[in-house]
Amino acid sequence: MNSYFPCDTKAPRREDPELLETLNSIKSVLRKIEFTSVIWARDINADFVRHTNHTEAVQDVLDELNLFTLWEKHEVNFTCMHKINEVTHVSKLDHFFLSENIKDNVEDAGVLHHPYN
Repeated sequence: MNSYFPCDTKAPRREDPELLETLNSIKSVLRKIEFTSVIWARDINADFVRHTNHTEAVQDVLDELNLFTLWEKHEVNFTCMHKINEVTHVSKLDHFFLSENIKDNVEDAGVLHHPYN
């Protein structure tokens, strides 16, 4: 499954309908189909070192669906880099979430930092 999430507005959950609609759509798809494995990838706009309503809402869905981030097993330094007032900031906003039955089958994973990507 591939998805693109709204940015973390740092708003309370009830005030972020786009995030809730996105999460509910994903849960709905996964509940309606029969699957044995899940790989959910893309820009989730959630850096789990932050404790915002956005990251907590995403984590709640991961817990509910029993999915794990690949970065728990394969540490990466960052997936996103940008400058604010000439200060470089990095974060892990892009993720691969896996179902439990395949998470240990991934032997290697990482991020290719390329200036045009």
